[in-house]
Amino acid sequence: MKRISLETAAIKFSDDNLVHPRIYELPPTEGRQVLEDVQSGEVGQSSVTIEDQIVDTGKWGKINV
Repeated sequence: MKRISLETAAIKFSDDNLVHPRIYELPPTEGRQVLEDVQSGEVGQSSVTIEDQIVDTGKWGKINV
């Protein structure tokens, strides 16, 4: 089977979720806790520069993006 190229963390998450019960097989309260647990890790953030620009769309005027 050809694997789609994913980040290491995404591959681990996918592999960790191959086993049953899956999220949709759990009662709602347990499923919510599973989601809380998997989303509670560290998040890496790259530094970025954000800049507003005015774009002239012609027929519809100028918009801020």
